[in-house]
Amino acid sequence: MDSNIISWSIVILTTISLIYYFKIRNRRKEQKIFSVLQSYANEYNCIITNYDHWYNCQIGMSDTNPEKLFFIRTINNEEFKTILNLSEVLSCRLVKQERHVQIEKEVSSVIDRIEIVFSYKDKHKKDIALEFYNSEYDQLTIWRELELAQKWLGIVKSVIVTNQIRVKEAGKVNLLPSSEINKSLSKKSSPFHLKRKPKKTEMAF
Repeated sequence: MDSNIISWSIVILTTISLIYYFKIRNRRKEQKIFSVLQSYANEYNCIITNYDHWYNCQIGMSDTNPEKLFFIRTINNEEFKTILNLSEVLSCRLVKQERHVQIEKEVSSVIDRIEIVFSYKDKHKKDIALEFYNSEYDQLTIWRELELAQKWLGIVKSVIVTNQIRVKEAGKVNLLPSSEINKSLSKKSSPFHLKRKPKKTEMAF
């Protein structure tokens, strides 16, 4: 009886130790990966607060400065870094390239590439693409790439819309006639302005 208890205790302690070990190892690995993106953001005085990574990619931005988007892609052990100024971006879209493959009698679709394409306000600038997945040099099976691409598409679109609203509001202020601006300023400069009473005129008879 005692030997069985001791054996089960050893098994339980070993299992707990292994779980704890893998958790610590994964946390250290996560911190190491994140430090690469954060050190890149440090060059632009940004602190990454919103962040995702998968296989050979990292993406992130700062909540205090969401107009800068950081992206790192590793291909064949070589890092490619990209920073996007979202205040210069007009629009963005999700591009998913897929093909149909027939296996016996069934036809299934295979995704070859997933990317977010950005178009600039300046028409002379070429579109730029952030590649979330490419079957040529990534793993054959898709993990969370499509889900993450959709997530960041929504985040980026929100920033772009906010920027456009801010620009429109600023344009409305600049379009006010100078007379209206002067009236507004004169009212603000004399908040205690009182109407003068007409002077009484006395007449002698």
